[in-house]
Amino acid sequence: MPARHRFAAGFLALFRRRRDEQDLDTELQEFLDLAIAHKMRAGMSRESALRAARLEMGSATAVKDGVRDVGWENIVETTCQDVRYAARTLRRSPGFTVVAVLSLALAIGANTAIFSLIDTLMLRSLPVSDPEQLVELLSRYPGEPRLSSFSWRHYEYFRDRNQSFSDLLAVSRTRFQVSGEGSEGEATDAG
Repeated sequence: MPARHRFAAGFLALFRRRRDEQDLDTELQEFLDLAIAHKMRAGMSRESALRAARLEMGSATAVKDGVRDVGWENIVETTCQDVRYAARTLRRSPGFTVVAVLSLALAIGANTAIFSLIDTLMLRSLPVSDPEQLVELLSRYPGEPRLSSFSWRHYEYFRDRNQSFSDLLAVSRTRFQVSGEGSEGEATDAG
C-alpha cells in the first residue's frame, strides 16, 4: 500500500475509532466461533473446544493492541491521551505546575545563553578572510602565562620588516578615568 493511502487510512481511522473497535470485536468473535466449530467437528466437546480456541487465540486484549499498533494513528492517539493526562495532572496541583514551568524556563534560557556564547566564541568562524591563517605573536612561549605584549617600537619594527604576513594588527590596552557632571570618576579598561 503506498504511503499516501496508509496516511489517508490512518487519518480516517482517527475519526472512526468506535466503529473500528466494534468491527474488531466482531472479527475476533467470528474467529473464535469458527475455531470452536472446527474443534467440535474434530470430536471435542463444546467446553473443551471453547477452552482450546481461547488458548490458541490468546488474550483478546493483546490481539486488539497488536492490531491497533500497526498504524501511525495509534501514536497520534496515544500522544493526545498523554497530553490530556498531563494537563489534568498539572491542573490539579498548581504549585507544582508553577515550579515545573519556571524550572523549565530557567533551564531552557540558560541552555540558550550558553549555546549562544559557545556558538559565538567557538563555532562561528571569524569575520576575516582565511581565519585559519591568523597568527598571534608571543613575546614569551612556552610558559605560563603566555605573553603577547610588545612595545610600540617592537610593533613598528615587525610592521616595517614584515615579509611573511599580509598585514599586522596591534591592540593597546589602556585604563581611563571616566566621570560625569557631579559624579565620582570610575576606572575603565579600553582595548
